[in-house]
Amino acid sequence: MFASRAFAAFAVIAAGLPAHAFAADVTAAQATDLEAQLRGWMASLVSPALDVGTRPVRITADGDHFNVELPAPDILASAGIADAGLSVKLKAKPLDSGRWALDDLVIPSPLKLTAPKGMVPDDKAAVAGATSVDPSPSITVTSTSQQFHGIFDPSFATTSSFDSVATGLRVEGGNSVSTTAKSVSHSTFQPATDGRINVLSEGSSEKSSNTVTPKEGAPFTYTVEKSSSSSRVKSVSPATLATLVRSVAALAPTLPGTKDTLNPQQRTLARTIIFSLRDMFAGLESSQTFEGMKFTSGGHTGSVAHAVLGTKAGVTDGKLELATTVSMDGLDTPEVPSGVYRDYLPRKITFNPRISGVPSEDLVKLMLRAVDSDANDLAELQGAAMALLGAGPLEIAIDELGLDLGRASLTGTGSVDIAGIADITGEAEINVKGLDALIKTANTTPELKQAAPVLIFLKGIGKQDGDTTTWNIAYQDNNFTVNDTDLSALLPGAGGPAAK
Repeated sequence: MFASRAFAAFAVIAAGLPAHAFAADVTAAQATDLEAQLRGWMASLVSPALDVGTRPVRITADGDHFNVELPAPDILASAGIADAGLSVKLKAKPLDSGRWALDDLVIPSPLKLTAPKGMVPDDKAAVAGATSVDPSPSITVTSTSQQFHGIFDPSFATTSSFDSVATGLRVEGGNSVSTTAKSVSHSTFQPATDGRINVLSEGSSEKSSNTVTPKEGAPFTYTVEKSSSSSRVKSVSPATLATLVRSVAALAPTLPGTKDTLNPQQRTLARTIIFSLRDMFAGLESSQTFEGMKFTSGGHTGSVAHAVLGTKAGVTDGKLELATTVSMDGLDTPEVPSGVYRDYLPRKITFNPRISGVPSEDLVKLMLRAVDSDANDLAELQGAAMALLGAGPLEIAIDELGLDLGRASLTGTGSVDIAGIADITGEAEINVKGLDALIKTANTTPELKQAAPVLIFLKGIGKQDGDTTTWNIAYQDNNFTVNDTDLSALLPGAGGPAAK
């Protein structure tokens, strides 16, 4: 999966590469010409911030295709981040209409990458106020086999596709080890409008295991029998992404040592990054599904039969929106004994939060003001941020909340609108089935008797409809009501009705 997606990310920003017509068999002269063009394109993308070396790509003619080798940039080897001999290889065969058939992409195995010294501080040293750091952390990636095939259209006029299969994956870091028996990935670039593309990806993996060993405490291990993922990024601009990469590469090396104020060149680059982020794509959706998850830590074990994690981000009616979907069912642990606790062990949990309401263009303007400001403008920026909330207002919502306890269940929705520090309103509805049985169980179970008065109180202020108890909750103007009953005096810091 990593090979296909890594190449796909690289290919998105290669829109500037020229198309050529090639004969049935390619020539050494054509290889030299293509190498020079690729070298110039790569240098224009990241130079002068990153020295890609005198020969950042090596291309040789081989019958009907080119052998392409991408060595690690010299600067990475000199900094100790990558081995001097590190390179990625693939075969590229020219097709009609400027398209390319790509095969046999090979990422070195083992592949070792090391973070620069001082990037990761020693936690103990930080606490003591010292300046020492851990030895440079590194990760090593190995695989038993790799397969890759792609059809790439640099003009993005036709659909490009990339497929990869990897087996025996192992990623080993300073305190973690993860393994995957098999990983499969499929990605496509589909033409959209105005030179943009829709990027679609899907993948799957089998028998994954991850172990994290902290400096203190017991190791934590989780395994997954099967997982699948899908994502869609809408209306991606390859040209804007290339501008973003170029600007970040130029700005990042200049930031160390910068305090409160950016210089004119830094401000120009930062503004370009902000505009690029705004215009790079229209929205994204992703989803991951996990089957047969198991957890182990310090002698404790648990499992989840099925889990889903989804994300959606974009702009709706001119306002930013981020929504997440979390769902787990088949939760179990052998540590819960038979009896009341196992009877009420959650069978399924659903939690779908959402954040929305901030006007996207107003946020861009605020970020631009921050770029042009210095330390003396902090109060002004805070005021502008509060005004941004009012222009929304910011909405924090739970579109769905669900908890299946077997003998009882809870569902709910709610939202909070924040127009300012002192301007907050909210409402929610919560429904519980089986509350009477839960109260009875609490009254007859010694370990739960302390919860009985609370459950009885909640029952008393709820609305009953058969076996369902409902609470309609509202908060406005410092008034907190449940089913039209004023409970403001119960809020933290409240002084009772007389304090209003």
